Amino acid sequence: MTLSRSVRVSRKGQLVIPKEMRDALGVKEGDDLLARLEDGRVILTRPRVYARITRGSLKGTWGKTRRAVERGRRGEGPTVLECRAFRMRGHEEASGTKYIPPDLFKLWEMKDPIKNYERYLIESGVLNEMKVAEIRNEFKERIESELQAGFAVSPVVADAEEELEDVYAKRPMVNGEWSKGIVDNSGLNYHSLLTTHDLRMIDAIKEGLHQSMQQHANLVLMGQDIAEYGGAFKITEGFVNDFGKERVRNTPLCESAIVGAALGLSLEGFKSVMEMQFADFVTAGFNQVINNLAKIYYRWGQNADVVIRMPTGAGVGAGEGPAGRSPADH
Repeated sequence: MTLSRSVRVSRKGQLVIPKEMRDALGVKEGDDLLARLEDGRVILTRPRVYARITRGSLKGTWGKTRRAVERGRRGEGPTVLECRAFRMRGHEEASGTKYIPPDLFKLWEMKDPIKNYERYLIESGVLNEMKVAEIRNEFKERIESELQAGFAVSPVVADAEEELEDVYAKRPMVNGEWSKGIVDNSGLNYHSLLTTHDLRMIDAIKEGLHQSMQQHANLVLMGQDIAEYGGAFKITEGFVNDFGKERVRNTPLCESAIVGAALGLSLEGFKSVMEMQFADFVTAGFNQVINNLAKIYYRWGQNADVVIRMPTGAGVGAGEGPAGRSPADH
C-alpha cells in the first residue's frame, strides 16, 4: 500500500504524522521510526527492533547487540540501538564539572559498566578481591613504566627544511628528473598534446578534462549538474555520454561533502576532479579543504589525488549573496 500525505514539523522540531499514516505503519504516538532521504523524498519505515541501553551492564549490552547483528544477518531488517551514556569529566580538564548537578554523578556512577561487570565476575566466582587488586596493580605498573619511557626520550628538535619537505608528496624520479606523463591523443577527436593551437580558456579546460578521462580509467568527475546538463559553463557537456554516469557524477549542493567524497575516492586508489559551480562556494568546504585534503600527506603520508576546479572572474555577475563574491573577499 502506498500513502502520500502531508506531514508537518512542530515548534519543538518533531515530525507530526497523520493518524492514517500511523495506522498504516502500525505505530502509535511516541514510537520511533527510521527516516531516510531517497530521490528527494523522505521515506519512513518502522524499525524491526528498538533497544535502549541505559544501564551499565556489559552483559546486557552484548546480548542486545548480538541479537541485533543476528537479526540483520538473517535479513530481517535494521535494529535501532540507543546507547545512553554520561560524561563523568568536563569537556576538557580545564572546564571542570560545576555545571553538572551532583546527583547525576551518583546516579551514573551506579551504572558504571566496568564496576558493574567487576561486581558480576566476583559474584559469579570468576574473580575475587585479591585477583582484582593484582589486575589493578599490573595495569598501574605498566602505565608508570610507559610514562617513564616517554619521559626518557630526548626532546624533539624541529628541522624547518625537513618539515617543509614532508608537506608535498614526491613524484617518482626518472634519470634524475621528475617524471612526466605524456599522452598520445593523435588518434582522438581532440588535438594532440604534442601540438599547439589557440583555444578559448573554456574549451582548453574541456579538452584537458576529456583527455584526462581518456588517459585515466579510474578518474571520476563530480560536481553540481555536471552530468546531463554539462555544468554551469558547459565544460562537461557530452561527457556523460562518452564516459557514463559512474564517472561523471552529479552531487548534492554540499561542497564539504563533495570534497570529502573526493578525498575518500583518493584513499581507495581513484583520481577525482570535483567542480564547485563558483569559486566563492569554497568557503562552505573549507574544513575539508584545509584540515583534511591539504594536510593529509603531511599528517600521515597519505596520497591526496584530488583536483578542485573553481570557476571565478570573467566579469560574470552570478547573483547576490555568496555567489556574487570572490574567495578573496572572505
